[in-house]
Amino acid sequence: MKHFNNQTLKFIIVATLVIISTTTPFAKAQAQDANHAVGLRGGYTSGLSYRTYIGPEDSYRFLLSGRHDGLQLTALREFHRYQLFDFSDDLNLVFGAGAHAGYTKSDDYYWDGGVLIRRDRDTHAVLGADGLIGLEYNFWEAPISIGLETKPFVELFGEDNFRVKLFDIGLTIRFKFN
Repeated sequence: MKHFNNQTLKFIIVATLVIISTTTPFAKAQAQDANHAVGLRGGYTSGLSYRTYIGPEDSYRFLLSGRHDGLQLTALREFHRYQLFDFSDDLNLVFGAGAHAGYTKSDDYYWDGGVLIRRDRDTHAVLGADGLIGLEYNFWEAPISIGLETKPFVELFGEDNFRVKLFDIGLTIRFKFN
């Protein structure tokens, strides 16, 4: 049996969410009264996300992601600012901060008589602090939102012991529900 690659799997999940959201009889009511959201984030740090709203302008987001053949869990406190733009009430600003923990893998190489030799893969625990800022468009007629964000992070230890990534840009799509 042929295996799916990541792009194919992401397309299938997104297409399924779109079909479900547009065929649900109470889609509009669900979109306006959503307490939770699940979705996908594509970018340097790609993965599955879960958001729970704790108020009209506050939420927590958990992102299970893969990076460098590893796995990380990120927890973020998010703040939403609505109606900031005159041209659209559906576009809002999202910002926040949090932390991540997990592991990455890397190849270890060394020179032997002028030949580059690969050793076994090394696994590195990672721990870091994350920020978030982005724009999110809410489709109030359907329980879907699409966002463009950057999630800068600092890893306090890991493969490089200290690492800063300012532009972890990602595209998100979420399905909202009660």
